[in-house]
Amino acid sequence: MSERWLLLLNTLTQSLIDDPGFIDDPGELLEELVADGYQLNEVEIAMAWLGRFLAEPFSDAPPASEEIHSTGLRAQSLEEQLSFSPEAFGYLLRLENSGLIDPSLREEILERALMSFESEIGEDEMKTVSRMVLMDHGVPVPDSLPDPLELLGKTRIRHLH
Repeated sequence: MSERWLLLLNTLTQSLIDDPGFIDDPGELLEELVADGYQLNEVEIAMAWLGRFLAEPFSDAPPASEEIHSTGLRAQSLEEQLSFSPEAFGYLLRLENSGLIDPSLREEILERALMSFESEIGEDEMKTVSRMVLMDHGVPVPDSLPDPLELLGKTRIRHLH
């Protein structure tokens, strides 16, 4: 980026700080900048860039209320690789692929399992945690079904949220 462009952006930013209303009526500032030697089109481009920058959120994170949608593979973190047996993680993926849980519930189950157990988490522990999370979300899991996947034979549950 050229020094001239940075100086123009700095001037526009300082003007915005001094008078936030200039964005609504930039005519006077445009005239001043053109009188200072800037081309009208480069001032307009800089103002448009600044306007887009101010209009965009400052975070790439989705809003808290936005539902998580899985778009591909779920890679385990190092902590998860050390904490979960391959069978436990495979069981969790089977729950998700069956439609019994969605990606946000998968993450909730992983988090709760990590908080609940200090030793390696096996498939039985994963079944227990997933059962508790499903019950917390209002899915009736009878005591006679220790494995939440058995719900699929009893009732077809596709989406919880």
